[in-house]
Amino acid sequence: MSAVRWTGDAFGDAPGELERAVAAFARREGMAEPLERDLAAAVAEAVCYALDDGGRQADGVVVDARADGTRVSVRVEGGSCHCGAGADAVLDLPLVMALADRFRITSADGTGMTVTMEFGLKRD
Repeated sequence: MSAVRWTGDAFGDAPGELERAVAAFARREGMAEPLERDLAAAVAEAVCYALDDGGRQADGVVVDARADGTRVSVRVEGGSCHCGAGADAVLDLPLVMALADRFRITSADGTGMTVTMEFGLKRD
């Protein structure tokens, strides 16, 4: 199993940088190109969501990625205070909902939120 971690702050191009880093990791792990683009789009959306705190920007974001030979799991954790488990959160993440094989959104009682996504390396 391979695992990596990246951090980004609310300034600059954190969504773009993290999207490219996770996509490069997935490519090294053998992910097919069309799936890599899907993963990158979902990661960028999740990072933006994790950094947006109701119009204010949260301090930063942590992105963890793991690969097990068949799947890539990505966990995006940020300081935004969205009410992560509700239907509104899912509607705020249409790309994650459409492109990830599985996803989960959790909230830490006003102290942050986490989006966890799984993607197959190949199309089933």
